[in-house]
Amino acid sequence: MPLRKRTSRNTWWLGLWFAIALAFQAGLAAQFIHRLLVHSHGVHADAVDWIFTFVLMVVTPLLCLSLGFYAAYQRPWDLRAWLLLLLLISYALFVIGTDTVDAVMSWPPVIRSPALVYRTFWFYSWPVWMILFAVYFPERAGVDRRWPWLKWMVLTSVGAFSALYMVMRVMRNEGMPRPRTVQVIEPAMALVMQNLFWFTVAVCLCLWVARLSKTSGPDARRRLRILFFGLAISFAPIFLTDLIGIQILGLQWLDFPRWIVLWVTLPLALFPVTLTHVTIVERALDCRRPHPAKLAVGVGAPRRAGYAGRCLYGCRIIRCHAIRRVALRSADGAYRRRNLAGTSGGRRIGTRGALDRPALLPRSLQRRAGAATPGRAGHVHRRTEAATRNRNEPAGGRLAHH
Repeated sequence: MPLRKRTSRNTWWLGLWFAIALAFQAGLAAQFIHRLLVHSHGVHADAVDWIFTFVLMVVTPLLCLSLGFYAAYQRPWDLRAWLLLLLLISYALFVIGTDTVDAVMSWPPVIRSPALVYRTFWFYSWPVWMILFAVYFPERAGVDRRWPWLKWMVLTSVGAFSALYMVMRVMRNEGMPRPRTVQVIEPAMALVMQNLFWFTVAVCLCLWVARLSKTSGPDARRRLRILFFGLAISFAPIFLTDLIGIQILGLQWLDFPRWIVLWVTLPLALFPVTLTHVTIVERALDCRRPHPAKLAVGVGAPRRAGYAGRCLYGCRIIRCHAIRRVALRSADGAYRRRNLAGTSGGRRIGTRGALDRPALLPRSLQRRAGAATPGRAGHVHRRTEAATRNRNEPAGGRLAHH
């Protein structure tokens, strides 16, 4: 399939997926705002509810969806971009939380069951995406290169618990009859899933800390430090509150003052901000980089692109020292096939590379290539200009000149 058609098809699918995810988040936010306006004191409702709604139900999901789909759109060939998208879609619902009776059960019957499955799947699959993200982002972990089977052992058990609780939650909300064994283990499964979330955060922190001591590049170490402290700051307040207040003191979330609940949940919005900084500012995913197939059109397929188009791609990648000679050699080959060069009787110039002969390039590239090789560049440039002037000058003008 041609690259342009494949890219267009991917764009349409991503756009449809983005519209569905955004509409779902907008429906949840609108439902919560309506509940505040109707069942509370209207615009004079508790400020904690309004801050929670604006930050965690409007700003954070919008940032998650925008960053995830932007990365997948710019780098559809990169596995890390798709992992980032899956993680952020899941986190946009994870940060809101769930109730025993899901809020989507009050939606119209046509979309109620798909909405319940959608929210349950993305909420309880967050540990799976988070562990995969920590293994492959910003670079693949060394422990995964040595023992690739280890992550699948962890993910199999985590995925099994998550899938079991997904089925139990959907059946409970839909009012389906559940086997007696499921009813017995259902109260304990909630605690297991909560501890599984904390286990996921601990695994991610350990993976990033282990890579800090083995990473040689300063950019990679800086990205790992930002990811580590961003995740730790985001989850430390709510983890300490759950450990001390709920696990040790035996309290419930409704027993805490509202301002404590607000200050321990607001840092959850820092995690997508951290991912945005690492991805865009620190360039862990260079979203401005063109598709490798586009470079191949200009470099590896000289018969399919003209001289001007090939030089256009050469302008884009001339700054990359690793492939600069390959790109300019392609331009050199196109120049020789058209027989545009030759200073003595149409003699063709060899294939030693256009980097040493800037006159083979357009004038926009001659100055850059001349700066790279000042010794030979000026000589070849003057010789070629003289040959071109003598070839284009009329015969009478040459005789009169002599």
